[in-house]
Amino acid sequence: MKKTYLALRQLISPFIQYGATITAHLFKHPRYLTAFPRLFFHFQQCKKLRQNELHKGVTVPLFLILSLTKRCNLKCAGCYAHPQETSSPLISFDSWKKIIREANNLGIFGFVLAGGEPFLFPNLIELPRLFPNNLFVLFTNGTLCSEKDLDRMSRTANLAVFISIEGDEHHTNNRRGTNVHQHAMQTLTHLIQRGIPCGISVTITKSNYGYWIKPETLTEFMKMGVHLGFFLEYIPSSQHDCQLQITFEKRERLHRYIEWIRDHCQIFLIHSPGDEVLFGGCLSAGRGFAHVAPNGDLTPCPVSLLATHNLKNSNLREDLMSPLFTRIRQDHRLLETEGSPCALSVHTEELAKLAKEVGAYQNSCW
Repeated sequence: MKKTYLALRQLISPFIQYGATITAHLFKHPRYLTAFPRLFFHFQQCKKLRQNELHKGVTVPLFLILSLTKRCNLKCAGCYAHPQETSSPLISFDSWKKIIREANNLGIFGFVLAGGEPFLFPNLIELPRLFPNNLFVLFTNGTLCSEKDLDRMSRTANLAVFISIEGDEHHTNNRRGTNVHQHAMQTLTHLIQRGIPCGISVTITKSNYGYWIKPETLTEFMKMGVHLGFFLEYIPSSQHDCQLQITFEKRERLHRYIEWIRDHCQIFLIHSPGDEVLFGGCLSAGRGFAHVAPNGDLTPCPVSLLATHNLKNSNLREDLMSPLFTRIRQDHRLLETEGSPCALSVHTEELAKLAKEVGAYQNSCW
């Protein structure tokens, strides 16, 4: 318990240190000032629900990652989300509502809206509007966000948006495609101008590592009004993509740099999977989050796509207690990264053996 408290304190220290910036934003945009007490109260309620479930032997995560669609308008080099032809139908808007409602009743407070590209999912912004007491975090490439979308998001006080940026124009367009950087930066600017909580999502690769390790890079984004950041160390989706992964030495330097940022910069920065070390290892399989694939399969995370249950015809509470999830959470070896950015991607042989023992199958969407 003490270790968890210290970890949380380290992560939220920027919020404490720069409370004036947050307070100014709340008063400048009253919709968030009125929403904050509601969200905080529900956060406390969810905490009690999770504790009650834990007493019954059910581990309920704080967040649920929802891959709403496998469709994407880009083909980023090395991305794990390469759509595959599959006979498994994608789940409907009403089914996603059912999943969120069930998760909320268990004490899951936050929902990550991902893909594919979420803006290719019909009625995307309706989901957070239907559940105003829960926090929703949207990850998008920023190329499909319309004026109508911006208007609806500006009236949605429980939504934060992260725009995927590889670096400068060269880095972004080289990995994501022509003119992607321009569109992404325009969307980021519009979000800031409308006062919508937003930030940048950066996949750290061998190509852009040097760009992001420089303090002046984040300084420029902070001058724009960016105060949220998500740094994800690249995780290879195949042996061929290992060339994008940074070395162990660069990972160590990146970790030290992020600590420096948190001490000196006015930005709330999440580092994945680096921050998981603070919580005793990998947070997948319900320890901190779980993942729902576009066809409804419940998987440990978006990278490890093993499943034994599909939420179209099963119960989330029971699925979180599945032998697959339970054994991943209990096997401390599977939670150790062993110098890699991802624990589960390292232990492929152990996971294959576990999958065979519990009857797990590989999700077919990616």
